This record gives sequence, structure tokens and C-alpha cells, in this order.
Amino acid sequence: MTIGPCVVVFSICYNRRAARVTQIDNLDELETVIRASTRGPIPADPRLRRAARDLAEDQLEQRLMTRPFAAFFVALFAVAFAAAAIFWSPWFVVAVLVVPALIAAMWMAPRRLQRRIDLLAEPDRYRISPSSGGRP
Repeated sequence: MTIGPCVVVFSICYNRRAARVTQIDNLDELETVIRASTRGPIPADPRLRRAARDLAEDQLEQRLMTRPFAAFFVALFAVAFAAAAIFWSPWFVVAVLVVPALIAAMWMAPRRLQRRIDLLAEPDRYRISPSSGGRP
């Protein structure tokens, strides 16, 4: 089995969960909400902004809940790759060197999501208005 079908299945599951959490049925609006929940411009429509915030809060909850288990399995893979580097091929050292970056990304992601939730909660504070002379 290749990774392609797995990506399709995970994408379908993620989009269904996002639609359930946000209660958005329109696919274009759902795509906007999914993107706005992690990056990009903050939607001007309060309904989409609230849905993006709800989705970001759900993502934050999921990441905080799974972070210890994910860190454990990443560390377990690091040990396995280190053993493979010793007993099989030194090229597995490259995989071992990637582990700190993965663990750092797992620990930084919730802070990024929390900042995004804060931005989605107070959009007017960060929106540039014509009367402000281009300053937020």
C-alpha cells in the first residue's frame, strides 16, 4: 500500500470532523475555515471567523491530548533508528537527527494554535482600517 490512499482517507476523515465541529456545509466555506484556523487571513464574516476559532480550539485540544503519546512514539522510533544505524546502516543517523525537530514541532504547535485562536477571537484589533493610515 502506498501513502496516497492513506492521505485520501485521512483527508476525508479530517474534513468530516471539521464539518462536524464547525457546522459548515458549504465546501468553499469549509475550505476557508480550515485554512483560517491555522494560517492566512482572518475571515471578515463573523460566522466563518467563529467556525475557524472553534476548529482551532478543537485542533488544540486534540494536539494537547495526543502530544505525550506522540512524543513517546517519536522517541521510540529514535531508539529504533539508532539501533538500525549501529547494526545496519549509518544512514539511519539522519533519521535520528530529525527526531529533535519533530519533538520541538510537537511542543511548539499548541502555542501557535493558541496565538491563532487569540487572533480569531479579536479580529478588529488586527484589521487595518483606512482611517488608521495603514497601521493596525
